Amino acid sequence: MLQWIGEASGNRFLVCIEDGSHSNGSFTLLERIRNQRAWTFDSGLILVRSDSHHVWRMHVVEHDGSVSEMCGNGARLAGMVVSLGKKIQIETAYGCVDVESFGSYSRAVMSIPVFEEERTFSLQPGITYCGQHIRVHGEPHIVVNVPNVWNFPIEHLGLQVVPQANLTIVSGYGRRIDARTFERGVNRETQSCGTGACAAALVAGSRVTRVAMHNHELLVSCEKDAVVLEGSGSFERTNGERDF
Repeated sequence: MLQWIGEASGNRFLVCIEDGSHSNGSFTLLERIRNQRAWTFDSGLILVRSDSHHVWRMHVVEHDGSVSEMCGNGARLAGMVVSLGKKIQIETAYGCVDVESFGSYSRAVMSIPVFEEERTFSLQPGITYCGQHIRVHGEPHIVVNVPNVWNFPIEHLGLQVVPQANLTIVSGYGRRIDARTFERGVNRETQSCGTGACAAALVAGSRVTRVAMHNHELLVSCEKDAVVLEGSGSFERTNGERDF
């Protein structure tokens, strides 16, 4: 199994490409990976296998062994690893994602987001926050507008949201916003989150939005029938492969 270490706009992954050597199939391999969790990458592991020359199947294994429906930055990175600069499709539980890479930059075209019921949370007695529930290509986020994301106690609110959804907080409206995400599966705040950036941009209300997440920036475009996520990425072969 070919393995790569990669980073996409602040998220670090171990990307594993199934080479057909596991005779029991991808499901058994996925279960072995979930049970072993023998990696130290804060954003988890991406398992991909080829169904054809242009369609790949992706599984996202989180740091706690759970499997997520989607990972925006993970899909961008997986596309960079397997595409060799070509446009490919990555199949997920919620449909295909079109990924195209341009050197150290890639874009992922995801399905139309689904808006669900708002939820209310209490941070302390007398202080409540209303969050918009959005599914970005199947991955659930509760998005909460706050005055300033950088001094907001995201962990206290995030622990009320996970594991049912991720919590994304956002400040600002329009073409340039700040956001932070407390991710389920990792169960803490991460440096970046692709689907979180998309969810924040959808709440911000602009067709094209630059989303700053710590020292990283993602570009989100809300189109009529898709959400497009763009950002940087890099990868390299591992020195020693893990045996799953």
